[in-house]
Amino acid sequence: MTNLYERFDKFMMNRTNEAVQAWNWTTGRTKSDLASILTVGANFALVCTGYDHNVHTGNILAPICLLNAALSPRYLKKREEKEISAAERGLKDLEVEAQKQVEKLIGTYYMTVAPIVALIPGIGSTFSRDAMITSGLFAASNYVMRADCLPPRKNALSRGLEKIRETLQEAVLQPQHLGLNYSDLEEIK
Repeated sequence: MTNLYERFDKFMMNRTNEAVQAWNWTTGRTKSDLASILTVGANFALVCTGYDHNVHTGNILAPICLLNAALSPRYLKKREEKEISAAERGLKDLEVEAQKQVEKLIGTYYMTVAPIVALIPGIGSTFSRDAMITSGLFAASNYVMRADCLPPRKNALSRGLEKIRETLQEAVLQPQHLGLNYSDLEEIK
């Protein structure tokens, strides 16, 4: 069973690293930015799920989730900074590594157990399906924060426009030979 779990986790981390690389290449933003978006989305989805279940559940979840949505991006950014700082010195931050181990368990739980429970006949109500979506967002956030750190960079659109600008400047600055031979024109007359 452990081998199956490790294989699943390795597969998920490979896909997550690819997704984070695509995110970084396209937007120029870092993994903590993506994880923040996922976490904030999951918190708002959880509030909606609570209100969908009943008003009292929503009223209990709303302040907790809104606080978590407000604080999580700051925490995730600081954690990424600690990880980068340690990596620049050739080290690993023990606190960050411990948190990654917790996220490994939580992320896998959210990705496996929650959807299975939501699909069991009789249990698979609207509430549990909504909770499954919320779980997926939380799981994705946990996997993203375990991914490789990539530096911020210009987004793809900015890089493309910069390349076009460079190409146009080179074309304007360099004289172009049009391939006309003026002596051939005199012979035609």
